Amino acid sequence: MGTVNEWRDVLISGALWGSLMLLWELFSRRRGKEDPAPYLTVVSWALAGLFYGLGVTFGFRVFRWPLVTIMAATIVALVFVGLIYRKKLKGSQDNSPSVAG
Repeated sequence: MGTVNEWRDVLISGALWGSLMLLWELFSRRRGKEDPAPYLTVVSWALAGLFYGLGVTFGFRVFRWPLVTIMAATIVALVFVGLIYRKKLKGSQDNSPSVAG
C-alpha cells in the first residue's frame, strides 16, 4: 500500500501539480467570462492532482490491488464531477441573454 514517505510524496506532488493547473486556468480565463461552478473547478483539479501524484509516486505499482481501488475511485469521482460541471455549464448557457441580430 505504500510507506508514509510515499504518501507524503503523493500529497506534495499532487498538491503542487493541482495548484499549478488551477492557477494556470485562473490566469488564462478571459476577463468577462465567469465560471458557473468555481467549487467544481477546485474539486476537479484536486482530484486530478491526486491522480497525478499517485501515478508519479507509485508508477506501475498503482495497478496492484490496494492502490487500484484508490485510482479507480479517483477516476470515477473525476468523471462524476465532470458530468456535474457540464450540466452546470449547459444550464448557465441556457440562462444567458441572447443577442438578437
